[in-house]
Amino acid sequence: MARLLSFLAIFLMPFIASSADAAGSLSPVLGGSGGDAFVTSCSDDEVMVGVRVRSDAWLDSVAPRCVRVSTAGVWQGTVRTLAIAGGNGGFPATRDCPRNYAVSGFSGRSSAFVNRLRLECRPLISRNALRKDSAPRQTALVGGRGGEAFGPFHCSENLPVTGMHGRSGEYVDQLQLSCGR
Repeated sequence: MARLLSFLAIFLMPFIASSADAAGSLSPVLGGSGGDAFVTSCSDDEVMVGVRVRSDAWLDSVAPRCVRVSTAGVWQGTVRTLAIAGGNGGFPATRDCPRNYAVSGFSGRSSAFVNRLRLECRPLISRNALRKDSAPRQTALVGGRGGEAFGPFHCSENLPVTGMHGRSGEYVDQLQLSCGR
């Protein structure tokens, strides 16, 4: 019996690990290493559809915007803004995807801070998947012109963005997208 259990554990472990890996992933890390770590995530029945920011020469703050989605990929209810990471400087702006789309990736500019951000959006086909064959729609740029260009970076396997990881203090120091569940 012990041999059978050992065999099953060894044989099944790669399948268990690979399915967990496919369930969610993170984009590359952009920006610097200052500030305090933050994680903001949409609820299990939501996807990220935009951001609310304050910015000038760089992003002063960022807050993901999420909406509930049906199993068929249709927005349900109103978009809600999650907790803000960063400071109070700069000018406010909101960048959202079109209705029934979700954030699929991002591009912009970064240095020690995240200087500029543009979201990419693709149509939803379910709560957990984006349409493969569609070209992304881009939101308007927000932020300054400094730093080095990055991206575009996209979630793998047609997963929608479901939250953000990063570092912030007075400004948004670092940003990373969380893809899928």
